[in-house]
Amino acid sequence: MRKTLIGLVILLCAGGVLTWQLMEKSKPAPTQPAAQLKQQPPIPAKPALVPVVAEVSAPTKAEDRAAQSSPAPQAAAETPLTAETLAGTRWQDDKIDIAFLPDGRWQMNGRICAKWEVNGDKVRIFDDKGEEHFVDIVGSSLAFNGKKIGRASS
Repeated sequence: MRKTLIGLVILLCAGGVLTWQLMEKSKPAPTQPAAQLKQQPPIPAKPALVPVVAEVSAPTKAEDRAAQSSPAPQAAAETPLTAETLAGTRWQDDKIDIAFLPDGRWQMNGRICAKWEVNGDKVRIFDDKGEEHFVDIVGSSLAFNGKKIGRASS
């Protein structure tokens, strides 16, 4: 009986070893930790530079005539105001008519009553008595107390 028992133990051990080896072979390969799996994203290839060629067609006769007959935009309306561009201009609203004379004098409603000078984005209007006012330069326009003053049509 002892021999049978020893034979049974050996048979069980051999079966266990055989089963263990078969299980090891059928297991998937061990996985790497997630930190090791991260790969650098592929670096995209630089796009090839392609020259762009624009076709320019000559204007038609009708386009030429239209360009010649249309009036040119007024440069004074688009030019920012400076001491040079403001000199000799007239401005008005519903109550006043003012002129910035080229010699530095300022005229209001036909009467010369002060002098003017440009300081940055403001026009300083002043007299000999110490009174002074400031008119804002807003691009190519003037504004007094936030209200725009229109350029007078000569």
